[in-house]
Amino acid sequence: FDRNVCLINLNTMSDGMFSKAMGSLPDNPVVVIEDFDSASAVKSREGEGGSPVAVVGQSKDGGTLPSMLSLTSVLNTLDGIVRLDDVIVVMTTNHIEKIDPAVLRKGRVDHTYEIKPFTDAEVRQYIELMYPDQLIPDEPFAPIAGCNVQALFLEHRDDYHGFLNALPKATADMHAIKTPA
Repeated sequence: FDRNVCLINLNTMSDGMFSKAMGSLPDNPVVVIEDFDSASAVKSREGEGGSPVAVVGQSKDGGTLPSMLSLTSVLNTLDGIVRLDDVIVVMTTNHIEKIDPAVLRKGRVDHTYEIKPFTDAEVRQYIELMYPDQLIPDEPFAPIAGCNVQALFLEHRDDYHGFLNALPKATADMHAIKTPA
């Protein structure tokens, strides 16, 4: 896409550092913030049952501690205190429910995509892509996370049959559930 990829680790940022980092991006940037939910500043302010909880980086009276990244800074930066024209920000998470709802509203997060485990058909497409001259067995594959398929491929790159044997196979129970009645 002819864009510059910029990685940001929110856990190492203060308010000033985050704003400065986002304000000094190169042309055509894609900003990637991995494991967004792990940053204390963006954790939900509501605990179980909707009761407010203390957010790391906030004092007991609700003020922000100066050396840490605050939710306010994240929100203001994403809202436009820093000019983000033509900036694509990708935030990954395994736990979207842990992120404060204020971060996820439209204008800050315009699109969310859930990446589900690969289906049998997607595993087969991956095999065809990585081993185009190999015959794929008829036995169905179990759902598996794409990152796990890639890890197995890297482990067995030069061993096609080792790769196939490492992939989880669908059980009869799994196949019966997927088969329409």
